[in-house]
Amino acid sequence: MVFSTLQRPEAGFQFSHELVRQTVLSDLSAPRRQQIHLHIAEVIERLYPNALKDHVIDLAHHLWQAGNAADVDKTVGYLAKAAESALAQKRV
Repeated sequence: MVFSTLQRPEAGFQFSHELVRQTVLSDLSAPRRQQIHLHIAEVIERLYPNALKDHVIDLAHHLWQAGNAADVDKTVGYLAKAAESALAQKRV
């Protein structure tokens, strides 16, 4: 089962099982999945313009998954920031 969580701004979907999620995603073409990831990254940037540092890991993930659909410089920038964030958390 797929459940919609319509609580803004954190709207999303919950899947009853990981295999359900994988099945839903496998039915999407690669370009469609890339566009969805790119759109998610754009929405995160619009929703949290003053708190992007709190979302760098999500942004890096979605831009990486967007592949060629995403701007390479932006993707690399968020990947670097996500790595820095992970290293800073490890030091704490």
